[in-house]
Formats: sequence, structure tokens, C-alpha cells
Amino acid sequence: MKKTSLLLFAVLIGFLSACGPTPEEAAKYNDKIIAEQSEIVLKIDALIETYTTFINPDIQAAYDEAVAQVNGSITVVEGMGEFDKSNVYKEDVLALLNSYKSILEIEHKEMVRLYSLPDTAFTQEHSLKWDNLATESDTKTQEAIEKFKLAQQKFAENNKLNLEGE
Repeated sequence: MKKTSLLLFAVLIGFLSACGPTPEEAAKYNDKIIAEQSEIVLKIDALIETYTTFINPDIQAAYDEAVAQVNGSITVVEGMGEFDKSNVYKEDVLALLNSYKSILEIEHKEMVRLYSLPDTAFTQEHSLKWDNLATESDTKTQEAIEKFKLAQQKFAENNKLNLEGE
């Protein structure tokens, strides 16, 4: 009887461990990722809002906060473990966060620099360059988000997770 109980217990443990993570565990993992992404979006939106004020100290502070948030979020996600013995989704998330970082460090950094010019030095050429940078930033951001959405949908399908907003 003891051997039968022990064998049944071992089979049950093996069965349970083979089932993989639950949809609830997938949701928690995804929620942690989305929380980081949301914080980044809030900081970038705040930066974009300061562009309408033309107050350079506010613009620079908002830029610095956005960069700090992206770097902090990258660190958080890098520290997350794999999910279901895979880092695929985590790597997809890091690709999105690194896109945000690149856009901040290239397009927005130059946009902030242009807005820091004295009014008398800010020419029509600078204005056109700023507009082009803003368009490039928007395009790159949308492309990165679309790639991430596909990765997130695949993660959701693989883990029987219902995403809000679908």
C-alpha cells in the first residue's frame, strides 16, 4: 500500500509539474510588464506635453525623468525570471523598451537640444528639423508597439490568457 501511495504521489507531482504555468500566473507576469511599459508611456507623454510650453528647464527635467524611467524599467524586466522555461516574451518586451530608449536618446535628445536654443537662434530650419524628428519618433514608436502587440498576443494565446481590450 505504501508503495502504491508513493507511486501515485510521484505520478501526481509529475503530472502537475508538466502542466506548466496557469493563465493567472501568465496574467501576473504580463501585468508586471505592462506596469513598466505604462510608467514609461506616462513619462514620455509628460515630456511631449512640455514641448508645448517651450520652458526649457521643464523640458529637460521631463526628458531626464523619461530616460531614467526607461533605464529603470529595463533593469526591472531584465531581472524578471523566464516564464514557462522561456525568455522569448521577456526578450520581446526588452526590444520594446530598448526602442523607447533609442527614440529618447536620438530623436528626443535632439528635439530637447533644439528647444534649448535661444528664441533668436531658433530658425525655420530648426523648426522643420524638429517636426521631422517628431514624425520619426512617432513612426518608430508605433512600429515598436505593433511588434510588441504581436508578441503579447502570441504570449496570451500560448498561455490561455485573455488580454483586456481585445
